[in-house]
Amino acid sequence: MKKLKVYLDTSVINFVFADDAPRERDVTLKLFEQLGRYEAYVSSVVVGEISKAPEAKRKQLVEFLSKYTISLLPRLTI
Repeated sequence: MKKLKVYLDTSVINFVFADDAPRERDVTLKLFEQLGRYEAYVSSVVVGEISKAPEAKRKQLVEFLSKYTISLLPRLTI
């Protein structure tokens, strides 16, 4: 069976560390626990936003995301 595709926006990824929103954090962590069931994607916008984060936050995000297989969507040209 073909895997469903999911797009991970920066706000979704940031919820992993949202201690002030435990419900959302827990749901997001559950999604990442099951991420192997899906083809996960981010866009160059997400990569750009992560690269502009403060160094400590950027390292935290990159370290977390490196545990998963997440593909970069091709850039759309019109």
